[in-house]
This record gives sequence, C-alpha cells and structure tokens, in this order.
Amino acid sequence: MRLVIFNGENTIGRRSDELHSVDQTADGGYILGGSSCSYIFGDKTENCLGLADCWIVKTDSLGSVQWDKTIGGNVYDKLFSIKQTAMEDIF
Repeated sequence: MRLVIFNGENTIGRRSDELHSVDQTADGGYILGGSSCSYIFGDKTENCLGLADCWIVKTDSLGSVQWDKTIGGNVYDKLFSIKQTAMEDIF
C-alpha cells in the first residue's frame, strides 16, 4: 500500500505491500485492501501470517489510519476487491 498518499502527506505501507482496491466509506473515509508480507511497523498492527496476507486499512477522510486487519493463512493470500455495502458492512 506504499503508493497510497492523502493530501501529499500520509503514506501507508512499505515497498513490498500492494494496494488492490479502494472504496470511500459512508463516513467520508476510505477502506483500502491489498496484500502485505510485512511485520508490525508504523500503522500496521499485526504480523504477516504466511508468505503474504490480505491487509485491510480503514482511514478517515484525511488519511489517518483508524484501524487495520491482517487476514490470511500460511501461504500467499491476495485481496482483489473491497467495498462497503449500503448496510455499511465491509466485503
């Protein structure tokens, strides 16, 4: 997710992290989905569980991280798309 920049100020992720999907959320923030093989650092609060895992990051409208979640197993997991539904669930 290294290439995600809000207002030219915030960068999320490292060079090895990949951003695959972005959606604006009902609160005006953003939900970002991608893949990461990084361990805990900066805004990332959970270690990689396998070769690469899905990494979901929720930001406010200015790009400040509100929460993040790492999901995966012991091999390569990749997230291709992320959306917030009309009921405000995230898929």
